[in-house]
Formats: sequence, C-alpha cells, structure tokens
Amino acid sequence: MSRLARSAFFWFTLFVAASELLAWWSLPYRLVPKADVAIRNPLSHRAWPEYLDAEHDARPLVVLISNSQGVGGEIPDDDKIYAAALRAHVARSGYRFENWSARGLRTTELEILTLEAVERGARHVIVVVAANNFDPPERVDLRYPLSDIPLLAGAPSLWPELGGALFMKRTEASDLAWAFVALRSNLARSRLAVIDLLASRLPLALHRFAFGRQVRPGERLDSMNDPAISVYLPAVDLAQGELAERRASRSADPESWKIIRPAERFTTFAAIFPGLAARFSTRGIRMSWIWQPIAPDTGTAESRSTLDRFVRDATAIIEQSGVRCEDMTDALGPGSYVTQGHFNEEGHREFARLLTPIIDEDLLGKKRTP
Repeated sequence: MSRLARSAFFWFTLFVAASELLAWWSLPYRLVPKADVAIRNPLSHRAWPEYLDAEHDARPLVVLISNSQGVGGEIPDDDKIYAAALRAHVARSGYRFENWSARGLRTTELEILTLEAVERGARHVIVVVAANNFDPPERVDLRYPLSDIPLLAGAPSLWPELGGALFMKRTEASDLAWAFVALRSNLARSRLAVIDLLASRLPLALHRFAFGRQVRPGERLDSMNDPAISVYLPAVDLAQGELAERRASRSADPESWKIIRPAERFTTFAAIFPGLAARFSTRGIRMSWIWQPIAPDTGTAESRSTLDRFVRDATAIIEQSGVRCEDMTDALGPGSYVTQGHFNEEGHREFARLLTPIIDEDLLGKKRTP
C-alpha cells in the first residue's frame, strides 16, 4: 500500500470514527421510551430496536404484536389506547406487558418480532393483524419494511432461528451484514432518526419533495396512494391538521379500501403461519390470534367479500394448528373509528373490553362468563 493510500485510509477511518461518536452524542435515544415505561416512541411511529430493550425483571412477559391499530397514533394520550388497558390488566395478575406494535406492520416485521419473542422468553403473544399485513411473496425480505425492526435480524442471538424464517428465502448475506452493523452503529441508525426529525418539522406539503417517492428501492413513500401522505409522520400529525382531514375524506369513500392481490397475500400467510405456530408451541409460548376490527362501512360489497373469504380460509389454517383465533372484523360499530381501521377513544376502550376475557382464558386459564 502506497503512502498516499495509507494516509487516505487513516483519514477516512478517523472521519468515520468521529462521525460515529458524533452520532452517538447527538442521537436522541433518551427520547425513546423503554417498552415497560411507555406505549410507543414519541419521536415517530416507527419501532426502534431500543423500543424492545426494556429492563428485564422476574415477571413473565406478555407481548402484543400489531399494526397501526395497536400503535394508536390518532390518540394523543398513551393511557387511552387499548394496549394501555391490557397492560394494566395483565399487571394485576403479575405479568409484564410490552406493546411491540408498528405502523404499517409487514410480514417480515411480524416474523422477526416472533423470533424476538422466543429469544426474550415470552409467556404469551397476542397477535392482532389484518389481511393487508401479509405481503406478496416478492416483498417478504429484509429490505422492504418501512421500520427498523428488520435490524433485529442482525442480533446473533436470533441467528439460530433464522433458518426457518420465510424472509430468509429472499435475504442475501449482505442484508444480514448490514443489519448486524446498523444495529450497533449509531452512525448508520442516525439516518433513520434524521428522517423522523425532518418529517416532524417540515410542512406536510414538502414531504414528497424532501423524501421523494421512494426512500429505498421498492418502497413507496405513502401507504395510502397519496404522495403527500408520508409514512414518517409522528403521532401528533396523525391526530390533527391536514393529514387527519385527508384520511377522513378517504375513509368516506368505500372505494378507497380494498385488499390488493389477495391471493398472493394468502399464499404468504399460508407459508408463514405454520412456522410461527411451531416456533411458539415447541417452547410452550401461548399465542392468541385476533383478526382486527374494520369499520362496517369500509369497502365495497366485493372488497368485503374478499376480506371475509381471506379471514375464513386463514382461520381454518390457524385452528388446525391448535391456536386460539378470534375473528373480530365486525366486532365494533361505526362510531368506534376515525378511519377504516383506526379507533377513536371509544373504539380503543371497547376493543380492550373484548380482548380482556380472551387474555384471561388463554393466559390465566379463566373461563369466560356467558
């Protein structure tokens, strides 16, 4: 190596080290609550790895894995979303509760979180999802999800379980290497924090210009077919202002909701579920599977029929595995929603009331009262 090359390597290494130190000093980890302390990350909707690093204690762990419905972004008060009621309920029976829900939960994220539940020695896992949380097969990999939950695949403690994971069929060694580095590098992860911080400060109209239509190849910036609706908006923006108005107007249009590529999504579900069930049953982890409530006036008759067929066929697979499954698609009335699948405070309160006896029966062995 020439003297010039050695000098360039030295200064590059020094620059990276200084940048890593700066990222460590500036990244607002102190703003990200532990899962035992708060329901969600106040900085953004996205789940950070730190979100799962709660202090371990002697109480057995109960985990909720859900999508934006479990995050409850439309409700400013953490204590008024259904996860808070479940937390308080299981705590009275001596259990610790952690909410691992993530906005826009994808198949890969769901699978990684189940791996994390095994690694953490969870006692009971409550899964509340919808058909759209299962991606077409070509999107089941570490690169597609819009959170940094996939970085957890970089933890060596999870590697013994990765061989049976569906996302590994489309995952390259370089993807795992990136997850391993990014999980430990403040510099790599600061990029995610910067996006969150910018999104929380820029006017909504500028989001498409600031972030573009794609954040990484294959990822849409918007989840509602509207370029101005950013996936990076913090919780406060979901509860008020322009975004709330846009979502309300879209919710009033039954054509705005449908399951895209339902047959392919069902193929993904059928491929992933037996592995999830076996992963838990061999370790004595109980699982309650809930199909999330959807507003009764959502979608056309055709789209609702597609949803009903998906849930019916998927429930048959779930019950064949001996897992408790509850279809709550139509459990709540129209007055419980602010959008097609997002609750208002009354919806959160009612859904918690419906889930409580299921948890009592599955976790505590209590018989449900008629």
